[in-house]
Amino acid sequence: MIRSPAQEGGPEDLALAALLRRRAERLAAPRIAEAPRAGGSVLSFGIGPETYAIALGSLTEAAALEGCAAVPGWPPELLGVVNRRGTLVPVLDLRRVLGLPEPAEPGAVLFLRGVRTIGLRVDALGEVRQVPDEAVADPPEAAGPLVAGVSSDGLILLDVRRILALPLFGPADGPIPDRDMDRTR
Repeated sequence: MIRSPAQEGGPEDLALAALLRRRAERLAAPRIAEAPRAGGSVLSFGIGPETYAIALGSLTEAAALEGCAAVPGWPPELLGVVNRRGTLVPVLDLRRVLGLPEPAEPGAVLFLRGVRTIGLRVDALGEVRQVPDEAVADPPEAAGPLVAGVSSDGLILLDVRRILALPLFGPADGPIPDRDMDRTR
């Protein structure tokens, strides 16, 4: 009879089982679509006076921002958590990340797919648009690290991979760090 590493029971076997479980979870996670560097279908949204967009393939859904609970000790860029079908999902406030003042209205949340599901707080939802390949230019130097490109009509395309890689979220398979934790590890 073949036994799994977890059935053997030794510490090395348990560590191997945990490693294999994390690997299986990462492989089973939906892949993140690239930000539309060469065009594609995007969802536009407003933050302050600017219009931004994210590739449709990177989103699972968009909803009104309701019931967001603050978490003590979290960095100020993390607005809190929302209950999404029984799962608590952290919400990143893009206004704070971009250094903009607080809005008067609660706004909406976009749920990103990746190794970890997160929500992005935005001011207002826009529309689904097609961005032609030739309409996307490299972002200007001052655009910041989250910008993947700018369309010819001024639409700012965000890179979901860079958002998910922010040190605010810690390692992909670990808890979200609080503001007192060392984020260099």
